[in-house]
Amino acid sequence: MMIERHTLLGICLACTTALVGATTVFGQAPSAYDAPLPRPRARAPAAAEATVRESTDAPVKASHKELIETRPKIGAMPVASERVSRGGARPLPIEGKWQNVVTTFEPDCGPRDMRDFSPQAGMTGELYDEYKGVNDRWWVELDYLRWRARGYDVPALVTQSPVGTAPANAGRLPGAEVLFGDESLAGDWRNGGRARLGWWAVDGQFVGYQAEYFGLEGQSNDFNAASTSAGPLLARPFFNSALGIEDASLLSGPGLTIDLGQGPFTYDVDGAINISTSSDIHSFALTRRHVLWTDFERNIRTDWLFGYRYFRLDEGINITDVVALNNPSGGIVAPGTLIRRIDEFDTTNDFHGGELGLSGEIHRGRWSMEMLGKLAVGNTEQSVNVRGNTAINPGGVVGFVPSPGLGGFLAQPDLNIGRQVRNAFTLMPEAEMAVAYQVNDYVSFHLGANVVYANRVARPGNQIDPNVNPTLFPPAPAPSGPGTPESKFDQTYLLLYGFNAGMEVRW
Repeated sequence: MMIERHTLLGICLACTTALVGATTVFGQAPSAYDAPLPRPRARAPAAAEATVRESTDAPVKASHKELIETRPKIGAMPVASERVSRGGARPLPIEGKWQNVVTTFEPDCGPRDMRDFSPQAGMTGELYDEYKGVNDRWWVELDYLRWRARGYDVPALVTQSPVGTAPANAGRLPGAEVLFGDESLAGDWRNGGRARLGWWAVDGQFVGYQAEYFGLEGQSNDFNAASTSAGPLLARPFFNSALGIEDASLLSGPGLTIDLGQGPFTYDVDGAINISTSSDIHSFALTRRHVLWTDFERNIRTDWLFGYRYFRLDEGINITDVVALNNPSGGIVAPGTLIRRIDEFDTTNDFHGGELGLSGEIHRGRWSMEMLGKLAVGNTEQSVNVRGNTAINPGGVVGFVPSPGLGGFLAQPDLNIGRQVRNAFTLMPEAEMAVAYQVNDYVSFHLGANVVYANRVARPGNQIDPNVNPTLFPPAPAPSGPGTPESKFDQTYLLLYGFNAGMEVRW
């Protein structure tokens, strides 16, 4: 069946009329493009505009403070800062609300990082108050140190027996009196100093770099003893490894038998001995500091540290004895001839290593307490140098002439004289605790305690072998027995501890 043309046109017109009616009923909004243009707003005077800005800013500040006081914490990590813009410290509103973000302080902060991590970025508390007000990028710390080192042990080196003691028994242990040795050396309290220079790479003291040096004054000891042939018998004790008994080399006494390679002759002997020791300690470090955790409400801050550490321990012992041979019973030795023997034991320890640690601060008003712990791991180059020689001054008037091929007494050629070097893996932990008082924004004073430990160092007392085989001494007409003194390369540990007092200046 066919629909006529006028009938089809009537149906289309009816559908169009129905659609227009439905649009009117459901209230369809007009297009934005059809909206009328807004009326221009009259510009307010400058004074009025400032008044309006102040009135609009006041509620923002109030709500911001309110937010800080009630901000939530995630675990132990506080919300230390709100999201900040690059151009300033004001939080950015997101959908009409302040968006809180846990601040992790961005580990990649550096001199080129232009983001604002200043304390004004929504932080509160005494720790925040200390940081605000000055742009304290630099700091220097100067300390007076009063430290003590664990000493090293030495065997008995000088003994004395009363007048009348038979030369065969004089100076021998355990009966003789020990004048020097059988004790610990280089263990007295020392004065020293420490300097630290640092620079914060970003505002707010979040990333910093520090150089440090500390040194202790060189500690030296001198011992002197002398006696004549008519006085007490002065001696150097040793264990005679050829005979397996305690023995002594006499430095004074009447009618002593001495063999200078021309046969045994007797002399009245006057003698003297000097022992000097030295000990020097120095250290240098470069450290990078980075904030790890901070709570500006509880006024607690923790930094992690890593860097480089150099440490040097340089020590030595020098033993020199001189005897005068008088009233010779024969031979060609001129009366008053002097014989000098020298033994030297020197050790050097140079440590290079990486260092990792933590530093914590607790602030209460102007007072604060800092605790620091570090561990350096690296290599120590240990060096042991043993020297010995004998020199003769004929008649005591022409000066000492070295005797080729002769060692000293405890240092002998082809046995222990020479230099040895080795590398040792070393751990060097350090701990420090200090209490400080903040005078103003720039100056503070502090008092603290320190401990430094090194598990492997070589020290001179450990290199001395008291076992001596006198049959091996030149000219050694009938050598026998073990080859002593032996070359030793013993190591031990070092412990430093003490107190420090000083000041810190920031600018």
